Amino acid sequence: MVNHEQAVDWAVLLRMVGNCYEFARGEETHIETDLGVLNLRGVFTVRLMVASLDAGLEEEIGRRENMEDPKIF
Repeated sequence: MVNHEQAVDWAVLLRMVGNCYEFARGEETHIETDLGVLNLRGVFTVRLMVASLDAGLEEEIGRRENMEDPKIF
């Protein structure tokens, strides 16, 4: 059974950690937390090369990108 929520948690964490590098190098003044900007679909389609996302995963990604506070833990 696929747990879409946990899969998207992983994608959020991956994107957020990736955004810390620019901040750590002094290239950015803050860490971006807007999940709409983080392009969570890209984690699955580009990084994991998933050809098509199932409806449950699409729904969870959309829900998460529209959240004000992206708490994952």
